[in-house]
Formats: sequence, structure tokens, C-alpha cells
Amino acid sequence: MVRESYQEQLRRLSCDVFSMGNKVAGRLNLGLRALEHPDKELVRRLEEGDEEIDELYLKIERDCIDLLALQQPVAADLRLITASFKIITDLERIADLALNLGQYALKYSARYALLPLDELLAVGQLSVEMLYEELKAYHDQDVARAEAAIKLDEEVDSRFWNLTALLLKRLMESEFRGHGPEEAEEIAENTVILLLSLRDLERAADHAVNIGARVVYMITNRKDLI
Repeated sequence: MVRESYQEQLRRLSCDVFSMGNKVAGRLNLGLRALEHPDKELVRRLEEGDEEIDELYLKIERDCIDLLALQQPVAADLRLITASFKIITDLERIADLALNLGQYALKYSARYALLPLDELLAVGQLSVEMLYEELKAYHDQDVARAEAAIKLDEEVDSRFWNLTALLLKRLMESEFRGHGPEEAEEIAENTVILLLSLRDLERAADHAVNIGARVVYMITNRKDLI
């Protein structure tokens, strides 16, 4: 009976991590929607949901600590618990990045668009796709899926680099010379917002890579990706 209770705790831990991950992925999508269509209501939803994510993180953290302290797990069970503990840390950070995107959106003005917004959103969609794929890999214990999603990071990095370079190039182009102080300030503020948005989307993808590496370790005991 004790063993059954322990296995149920492990099963519940996996379910809770997967559930938290899906909530975070939803928030990242919401952050992208806010960038595309700046809306105070979307940002309010992101702000209000932040506390829920923090509470989930603390609950799962306590569960992991209890399992480690009371059950003294070994082998695959130990890897599941330690990987889950690391994964929720990455998930919590992705949730913070999603909130950032919403807050940036309220300050952004499309009057002087130095980048096609669609291209920035495409980077975000890749990050979301990576996260969902890694969550499925965790749930199904699918090494091939985890590794395939990790490889998507190369495309995210490439797009991030190219868009950052394009943004700075356009900022320096002569077509933006001759604007008054207010217009110049708006251009500068929009540039900062776009750079921060790109940075946070790239970081979200990096956290998804971390999750994938933990999934591979959890299943195979391989540490080469960590």
C-alpha cells in the first residue's frame, strides 16, 4: 500500500508539471497576442495569472522536496523528481517573460515600425512550438521528440540575430533623419521595445531547450545536453 501511494505521488507530480507547462505556454501565446493587438485587458489577464503560476511553482517545489526527503528515491524515480524540479524553474521564468511581452505591448507604437511585426511574432511562435513539443516529450517520455524540439533553437537563434541586425541597420538609415525630438524619442522607444521583445522570445526558446535537456536526462540518464 505504501508503494502504491508513492507511485501515485510520482504520477501526480508529472501531471502537475505538465499542467503548469500548458498554462505557461498559454500565457506565452497571450503575450504574443498582446504584441500583435495591444490590449489592456490581455495585459491584465497576464498580470492576474502571474500569481497562479507562482503558486503552482511553490506547490510542485514542495512536492519534490517531500518526495526527496521522505521517499529517498533512486534511479529513474530520482531523475523524474530532480528533472521536474528544474523544469518548473524554467517554466516560471517563461511565464515572467510572457508578462514582459504584454507590458512592452502597451508602450509600443506602430507609427514607426522598424521591423515587420509578423517576423517578430514568427520567432515567438517557434518558441511556443518548442515549449509545447518539450511538454509532450515530458508527458510521453519521448526522447526523439525532445531532441527534435531542441534543434528548433537553431532557427530561433538565426532569426533573432537577423532581425536584431536589421532593426539596428534601419535605425541608422538616413530615412529617419530630420525628425523632431518627439518623433526621435518615439523611434528610440519603439526600437528598445522591439529589442527587448526579441531578447525575451529568444530566452523563452532557451528555457524550452533546458526543458528538453532535462527530459532527455530523465528518460535516458544522459547528461550531455544539460
